[in-house]
Amino acid sequence: MSVRADNEIEMLEAAVESGNEAYFVTAMKSIDWHGRPPEDFLHATRLALEAGAYGAARDISALGAERFPNEASLQEYARILAPPKVIGRRAPRAPGVRANRDWLKAHADEYRGKWIILRNGVLVSAADSVDDLTRNQVTTNDLLITKVY
Repeated sequence: MSVRADNEIEMLEAAVESGNEAYFVTAMKSIDWHGRPPEDFLHATRLALEAGAYGAARDISALGAERFPNEASLQEYARILAPPKVIGRRAPRAPGVRANRDWLKAHADEYRGKWIILRNGVLVSAADSVDDLTRNQVTTNDLLITKVY
């Protein structure tokens, strides 16, 4: 490793020791990472984490993983520090939501002031209080329990 490279890594270490995250990020960005060995990327990633420069740790580990695809430690850091990925989409609506809404629109006047239970657009029960309504209910799965206003 060249003297310049040693000095640049020492700048990162000094930033960690001083507790200056901004200085660490500035020093890291000033380094030319091309031609650096994987050990420098690992060391810089660990230093960034120690400095609290989590974005810098993410950036340097991703660059190291890209440049050294066979370095397991760099790949692991890059995977762990990568931004979260959305792997799912909006949950599908329960089939009875629309049916319950339609029932409420059609029958609100008849049951105003009452507590009701609906399942898939079908009235299960109605009562003057929620306690009376739910007294004999064994389960509330797939039910809409609401007061009609």
